[in-house]
Amino acid sequence: MRRVLALLGLVALLVACQSAPAAPAASAKPPPAGASGAAAAPAATAPAASAPTAAPTAPPGQETVKIAIPKTLSDAGVSIGLAHGYYQEQGITLDDIYIPTGGEMVSSLATNQIEVGLGAPSAGLFNAIGRGALIKIIGDKGSAQPGFGYVALLVRRDLWDSGQVRSPVDLRGRTIAISGPGVTQQVDVAHVLARAGLTLDDANVTPLPFSDMPQALANGSIDLAYAIEPAVTYMVDQGVAVRWLGADEIDPNEQVSTVLASADFADKRRDVAQRFMVAYVKGLRDYNDAFRKGQNKEEVIQILMDWTGLKERSLYDRMAPAGLNVDGCVNRDSIRASYKWWLDNGLVQAPVDLDRVIDMGFCQHAASVLGPYQQ
Repeated sequence: MRRVLALLGLVALLVACQSAPAAPAASAKPPPAGASGAAAAPAATAPAASAPTAAPTAPPGQETVKIAIPKTLSDAGVSIGLAHGYYQEQGITLDDIYIPTGGEMVSSLATNQIEVGLGAPSAGLFNAIGRGALIKIIGDKGSAQPGFGYVALLVRRDLWDSGQVRSPVDLRGRTIAISGPGVTQQVDVAHVLARAGLTLDDANVTPLPFSDMPQALANGSIDLAYAIEPAVTYMVDQGVAVRWLGADEIDPNEQVSTVLASADFADKRRDVAQRFMVAYVKGLRDYNDAFRKGQNKEEVIQILMDWTGLKERSLYDRMAPAGLNVDGCVNRDSIRASYKWWLDNGLVQAPVDLDRVIDMGFCQHAASVLGPYQQ
């Protein structure tokens, strides 16, 4: 348990990718319609190197792209792309700018202080867009494809072993921890409860940082936790919990995390943005080659270990990898479904035109340049 807490304590230092809107202290049930905030993707991460203190100078003929990278496992399109020289190949130098929270990342995108951010579809993001933030969703940074359930619902070990929690009907009155309201975890828990005709009101769904979930399970203060790799595997290994349902089983192909772009970058520097996406998708295809086909898997895992600082090699064989679309395209239907749930439950304050927010042109361009992925 000390090992788990030490890892997750360090993870908490890098939660720009999992910071959620301010949440009520006791419950993550939908707040009043006036609630807002900006949440980014939960972090499948480990300690990483500190952010650069000075912007890199692009070589002649290279374009600089200002980007906020959380240093997580699902950053593979960036980490592998950099390691294999794909961005340089496209005439792009990445200026990695440190952004400490998801809310600040959204603000920085809206003001064009950064041009690309890696974060999640969330109620907070759509509220910011509704207030005038010019941000677009341009690519996939993590999805729950079948077999790639890297986000999962865990049951406290004693409750599982005793048979007290084995089906959705057993969740009535149970305390279920998620990272915060207005994120896809909340929607997923609502879907699981609905299988037994229950709603969020029938359980105690409470916000809790990922780093606090292992101890809360161990001391019995929560019954279930919606966690993310590598924490899922660590908690199972330590006997704290049992993995019950992956996001790929709850909502197959759910869009968990995305590539976000400032509107200025997407519209005014579209050629550079297209080249960025070509390099990004080449990285994604190398990742899929490794985790779907076993091609160059050791090399790719070494890149991920260097990138995240998660050095325990055996973990990469035991934990569920993040799903990453081979063309870098998001699941529009999934984003629409999550957005509608937040809107219907009062977490999104006003309707947003998703057709203007989700821009599929970049992944489609990359696919046309690179050709069909060889399954």
